[in-house]
This record gives sequence, C-alpha cells and structure tokens, in this order.
Amino acid sequence: MTLAVIYGLSQLMGIYYMTSTLVLIAMLGAGCDYCIFILSRYREERVAGKDHSEALREAIIWAGESITTSGISVIIGFGAMSLCSFAMVKTMGIVLAAGIVFALLAALTLIPAIIAVVGDKIFYPNKALKLDPNGKTMNSWYATKYAVPIVIAAILITLPLGSVALNNTGSYDMISTMPESEAKTGVEVITENAYGGLVMPTYVLLEVDGDEELYDLEYTVVLNNSNMMASIPQLIWTTDGEKYSELSVLLMLDIWNSDKSLENMFLGREGGNIAYAIGAIDSKLLMDKLSELTGGTVSPDEILMMFGSQFPEEVSKSINKLMGLKQQGEIDDTTLFNAVNYIFNIGLGTVSNVYDDEQYMKMNIVVKDEPMSDTSMDTVQTIRDVVERFMENGGDEYFDKSYVTGTVAVIDDMSESINKDFKFIEVLVVILIALLLFFVMKSYFTPIRSLVTIIMSVIWTLGLTFIVFQNIMGVPVTFIMPIILFVICLGLGMDYDILLTTRIRENVTKGMSNDKAIKEAIVKSGSIITICGIIMASAFGTMMLSTSPMLQEVGFALCFAIAVDALVIRTYVVPALMHLMGKWNWVGPKWLSGEGQHLIDVLENADDDGTLD
Repeated sequence: MTLAVIYGLSQLMGIYYMTSTLVLIAMLGAGCDYCIFILSRYREERVAGKDHSEALREAIIWAGESITTSGISVIIGFGAMSLCSFAMVKTMGIVLAAGIVFALLAALTLIPAIIAVVGDKIFYPNKALKLDPNGKTMNSWYATKYAVPIVIAAILITLPLGSVALNNTGSYDMISTMPESEAKTGVEVITENAYGGLVMPTYVLLEVDGDEELYDLEYTVVLNNSNMMASIPQLIWTTDGEKYSELSVLLMLDIWNSDKSLENMFLGREGGNIAYAIGAIDSKLLMDKLSELTGGTVSPDEILMMFGSQFPEEVSKSINKLMGLKQQGEIDDTTLFNAVNYIFNIGLGTVSNVYDDEQYMKMNIVVKDEPMSDTSMDTVQTIRDVVERFMENGGDEYFDKSYVTGTVAVIDDMSESINKDFKFIEVLVVILIALLLFFVMKSYFTPIRSLVTIIMSVIWTLGLTFIVFQNIMGVPVTFIMPIILFVICLGLGMDYDILLTTRIRENVTKGMSNDKAIKEAIVKSGSIITICGIIMASAFGTMMLSTSPMLQEVGFALCFAIAVDALVIRTYVVPALMHLMGKWNWVGPKWLSGEGQHLIDVLENADDDGTLD
C-alpha cells in the first residue's frame, strides 16, 4: 500500500532514489515492533488466566495505547521533514510518515483481527498458555540499585561524544559519498591531472546596466581564401554620443589596477584554490592599451602568448591554429582578433544576446580541488565576497546585478537553506512530541526526561558516526546526515521509551510502588523491547551492505541509534532516572483528568512490595 502511495506521489513530485529503501526498512522495523507488542501483550494476558476475548481487549487497550503514542511520535518526526524547502527531504518526510501510518493501522486493526479469528493458534506450534511471558531479561534491580552510577556513566559518555558531534558539521562533498563508478573515477582523474573544477565550474553572471548594450558588430573573416561575414556581440558603452568598447570584465573599473580588476582579485590570492577565471575580453582594445603602455607596438602573437595560457588546453590549441594561419598570411591581424574574440567570448559563453530585455556577461571560475570538496565549498564563499566587493567598489556603475551560480554554488545555497529549515523543524518536533507525551503521560517532567534521554542517544550516534566514518574510514559524513538523523531518531527512538514508560505508568495505576512498577515493567516488557530493538536495528543495518557510502552512513547511524536506545538507554538509563525522580514522574496538572494526582495518591499509599494499603 505504501509503495502504491509512493508511485502516486511520484506522478506529482520527484522522489529521491533512497526514499523507497528507507521507507521499506522503517516500516519493517517499526511495523514489526508494533505487531510484536500487541502479540506479546495478548500472550501475557492469556498466561495470566484471562479468556481469549478479554486478553485481546486488554492487549488493544494497553499495548494499543503504547504503540499509538509511539507511532504518532514517529509520524511527527517524519512529517516535520515535509516542511523542509529542499524537495529531497520534503518528499522523504511525506513518504516515511505515510509508511508509519500504514504500519500503525495494520498493527491496530489487521493483527487484532487475525488474533480474533485464529486465537492461540497464531503461536503455532507452541501454545500461548505454555509460553513464559517474562522471557529472559536483565535483573531488574540493577537499574534501581545502581541508579546514580548509571546516570553518571551516561553523562560521562555523552560529554566527549557530544563534543565530537558539535565540532563536526558534516561535509558537502557529495562526490566522495558516491559508489565507486566510472563517473567518480573520472572526476578523480581530472583532479589529479588537471583541475577538478573543470567538471563543475562556478559562474559569475553580471547583468549589464541599462546604459550599456551588447551590439552585434559585423566582421569580414577570411579563411581558406574565402570571405565570410561574422556577427559578434560586443559590450559597448555610450559616452557623448560616441560608442567605444571596453575590456569588459578586465576593464570594468581599471584594468591596470590589479587590486580592483575582478579577474585579478580572484587570481591574485596566493595559495588559493582558484585555478583561473575566464571573462569576456576585447582583444583589439587590449592590444591598443598594451601598445600605449609600452610605448611601442605589441604584436598579436605576444598578446596571445600573454593571455592564451589562462585558458583551457583546447582553447589554446584553437588560438595556436589561428596564429599559424596568420603567420602563413591566410588572415590579417583584424581577422585574427575578431576570431579570438569569438573564441574568448561567444565560444565560452561569456557574452549573451538579449534575454528578457536584458543582456548578461559571464565569468567562468575553475577551482583546483574536486568541485565539491570542503576546500572548494569554502572557495564559493570567497568568490561571493570578491564579487560583492567588486560591485561595491564601482562595478555597479556598469552592472545592475551580480549572481554567483553553478552546481557547487547551488549546493552551498541548498545547505544554508536546509540548515535554516532544520533549526525550525527540530524545535517543532521537540515541542510537538513533548506536548504529545504531556497529554498521554499527564506529567510535567516525564516528557522532558524522555526527550533528554532520546537526545542523549542521538548525541552518542552522531559522535560515533563521525569517529567511525570520518576519522577511521576517511569517508566524510555528508552535511545532511546530522540534521536528518536527529529528526528520524527523535521519532523512532521514542518507541522504546514510550513502550516502557506507559507500562510503568500502567503498573502504578494498578497500585504498585514506583520501584515495583519499574521492575515489573522491565520484567514484562524488557525482553520484548530488546527483541524489537534488535529487529529494527538489524533492518536498518542491512543498508550497510550497500556500495553507497551515504547509505552505509545512514544504515550505521540508524542501526546504532536504535540498538543503543533499546539495549542501553531504555534498559538502564531510563529506569535509573525514573527511580531517582520517584513521584515526580507523575506530577501533572489536576485539570488533566486528575490522573496525575491519582497516581501520586496511589504511590503514597503503596507498600514496599507494591500493594495498596
């Protein structure tokens, strides 16, 4: 049913390739948890002596409340991702939330219906009445007897891993997280032998001011003894009714002042990551200016030798061919420079025709490192700073607007947008889950304790993920991992906290003391939570078998987060904290059905053995 929903949504929006994998694994993990909890509670009630119908009713009431609360918390976590402006995350959140809705509905309707029809035969070849409902679990007194050392140990583990998580923001290098492939190898070869930025150049786009226009100037080009007319757009400024051309990007302010020249502002940064910057060039004006400065005549060959080295090899080859034709007398200087203008400007796409009543000039900037490496991502910000300074220092006299664009610039903008979105999403998820737990638990402090412990497991997971992948394996953790992991783990990790806490609350409601309620909940639910945790962790762990480093990171992080939450946090830390909190676990508003006060009254009248006076 969820796959059908994904297919339907794919007709309306793009679905990221990893989404279908994630949703199936999340449903297998969470769905099995919900079903197992209903089945185990039914079995427990049958062993306690209740008949078939009454046992099923009790399972639906108590286990149903637990898994409904748990499922809603997961849906909140996934659903909040749909508020992200980044389409990949948005659709992922929608699909994952829909998957959990179907898994929850199946556990609340289909599974009870099957039990109602087949009864105890659902446990075939065993019988429910012969099964031990307690199973094998930890000695429940550990969590209460050693509560203080357990809490201190948890804090000591959290502090260093929290430092690792906070000091690593993730990498933007999407290429390094690709599976080994021909394309990835090609990028590596280009980076080693030329410049990685050739794969994904960054562009500076400048909108020509209204006072300037790009004119189509006609030239006569003589090649192979044939006259050809060529129309070449050139940037023209008008002053006192006279038209004259400028050196465009190199001459926007003062081409001989290297501190202000846009190209030299890029290339002049020693030790920088920028290999070269190509802008629009008027080679005839360049020849005149250089001749004027030197007091003599600068030959076209000399100019091409000066500037040809700044261009890619294929462009240089074309220039050399033209120089050869000129030396053979096939073309004259004017034709040579017109052809060079075409190569420099039109061939490289640096000058546009009229588009939407506007005309544009473009500068290509190529970096040395891989285009999406952390160094290259930092270079994008450097480029933005340079362009901003250029416009502030006089560039706005010639251009109305400036844009820095290209694949790497888009990734940079996207990461900034996602980080901004997730600050809001994370706060929203925390608030919504806290409100959900507040109304379910009817307590002030239990929702806070639940959130603190789940965030603790998220911190452990993030810290260890950075250590394993970034520090040990040398694979960068993508920037999107920490923010998505926080939301997913906050939802999925609440499962086991809610399953245990609701059982403790149920025990207190039935007259047990706080410690007795904790111990009984661990005995009755501990083995089930352990089994569910192993199932879900294993489901996510299968993603580590992928050849994609990104899927491996997601699989490892979710597997560890679920495992540590089910086997450590819910088994030791949560019971220890609830033991130390005592009756404060249940202090809540009297207006909320008065149940919070009722539970406190029960605790105050309970004997040490857990029975009411």
